[in-house]
Amino acid sequence: MPLDHRELERPRLVSWRLRPEATVLVSARIRPFEPDRDLAGVLTLVGRSRARADPGAIFHPGGLQWWLRRIGRAGFELAVLSDDEELVGLALRDESDVIVQADIAHAEDREDLLAWVEARVRQTPKPEILVSVAEQDDGLRRAVLGRGYRESDRYGYELVYELDADPG
Repeated sequence: MPLDHRELERPRLVSWRLRPEATVLVSARIRPFEPDRDLAGVLTLVGRSRARADPGAIFHPGGLQWWLRRIGRAGFELAVLSDDEELVGLALRDESDVIVQADIAHAEDREDLLAWVEARVRQTPKPEILVSVAEQDDGLRRAVLGRGYRESDRYGYELVYELDADPG
């Protein structure tokens, strides 16, 4: 059965660089990831967002698995956003690379997640972050621009190949 490329296409990404003078406000609902407490919630959030094709959904589940193996390494942090007991967002930082994701009902809270990451990065020797923004994620684009980010020249693509097709 041929692959449905519409489900596999990765949105074009645009990275944004933080200008040092951007403001920092951090929500009390954001806390560091605790594997025993939060793993199921992170997987549910990512799966639900991906199934709905939310513009800000983490688009490569294998990438999430790889990132989660980096927990505890220097330069890697994962924070979660909760609404009562439900996990509704996350911020992932791997050195200067950052991804923020929130349930569609909490999309505006991604700015709080960015603020959390920014506060943490400002404590490092290299206070620069690159936030991946899917091309169709206008809400996150507005948030990063409003926080003083500027577009960088760095972005990536995912290539898909049907293994049963003739390489021709």
